[in-house]
Amino acid sequence: MKHSTSELIDIARRYYPRGVAFPRTPSDDPAPYKQSDEHRRLMAARVEAAARRGPWRAMLTRLREQLPGQNVDDRVACCPPDSLRASFEARIDLPEGPDEHRHTVSFLVSFLVPYYVVYATRVVDDPEQEAAIRRRHEKKVLMGVGGEGEPALVWALPREVVKPEVLAELDRRFEKRRPATRFVTNFELSPEEQSCATVIAREIEGTYGYEAMPPEVGGTIVADIETGLRSGGEATLYDALFTESW
Repeated sequence: MKHSTSELIDIARRYYPRGVAFPRTPSDDPAPYKQSDEHRRLMAARVEAAARRGPWRAMLTRLREQLPGQNVDDRVACCPPDSLRASFEARIDLPEGPDEHRHTVSFLVSFLVPYYVVYATRVVDDPEQEAAIRRRHEKKVLMGVGGEGEPALVWALPREVVKPEVLAELDRRFEKRRPATRFVTNFELSPEEQSCATVIAREIEGTYGYEAMPPEVGGTIVADIETGLRSGGEATLYDALFTESW
């Protein structure tokens, strides 16, 4: 790698203020974090990256030509600059297996450091979570008000206080809903995933001259910074230099 792990940690600290909490609730003062030199530096990098998406888009076009019949989804095509995280991001859909609801090979190209990541993701059934949801439904049902969209208010009511005809409708909707799922990220690729990843890596390296950041490096905790989704002691180099939406 072009950098040691300690050098990458120092780079992350250039974009995330050390020892400053990210404002997570309306009562948190956003000024210490949002007005820090580090956060302003990150925002400037995002704006600059948004203005130079040309090579990224051209690379995705070439991938679509090399992987006919597979959807290459540009995850930053319509993102405003402040939504870019710290990397360009795309994914390629693969056939779904049993108990799967999505299967992709995803890839990130950082605009803070000369590295990329290729990994597999799956959305799979979560039987344990589904069983817990069903146990709760046996005792309480959720009722909401607020129109056709997402209800503005939701109550959890004991089943015995709900009218039978309303309860029957809630049970019907409960059974029609999508079962509980979980998101799985895997850096150890199957042969099918690796075939796709090889094409991706070749294009990234040819376009940017970057190299892959291995999980043992990317998973390193940067203990004294916080990101939008990671509190102190949780944020990794992957979170800081690519994306925290794993």
